[in-house]
Amino acid sequence: MKRPPENNRSRTAAIALSGVISALCFVVMYLASVTEVLDLSGMVLCSMIVIVAVIEIGGYYPWLIWLVAGTLCFLFIPKKDIALEFILFGGVYPMLKSYFEKLPTVFSWILKIVFFNAAFTGWFLLSNYIIGVDVGMTLGVVAYLAANFFFILSDVAFTLMVSFYITKIRPRLKIGRGGRRKK
Repeated sequence: MKRPPENNRSRTAAIALSGVISALCFVVMYLASVTEVLDLSGMVLCSMIVIVAVIEIGGYYPWLIWLVAGTLCFLFIPKKDIALEFILFGGVYPMLKSYFEKLPTVFSWILKIVFFNAAFTGWFLLSNYIIGVDVGMTLGVVAYLAANFFFILSDVAFTLMVSFYITKIRPRLKIGRGGRRKK
């Protein structure tokens, strides 16, 4: 059975927006790689870009964005540890956050912190021992405490930015689900 033209148009718009967001994430991460000091800022910016896709497109499209942008980052960014930041955390966390926050608050925070620590450990181990990039730190209690402190602060800030987008920016753009302007 054929889908109505509106569904085809919205699917086409979602695919096009996904491609643009994937390319934008790659460009941001590439620039972060070149500057060498903006890698975390680039990852946070990419996370905000991906969360817009989670809000506006939904479904499996944000996962495809993560897959495409992550692949591009890993293939073309010279500093593979920065590509891993996006692949292991920055690109996937917006989708996971949206799932985690549907749970009771305590379980949500437990899952967020467990995921973050797994991603942080994976990034460190893959960077140092598989890719061979010295990330300039050692894993220890202080590193985990500092990383978790900043993760919690950034998660709260991320939530505030998402709320600001939904309540202030989105209504002004007059965008409906699927990336189409409302008439």
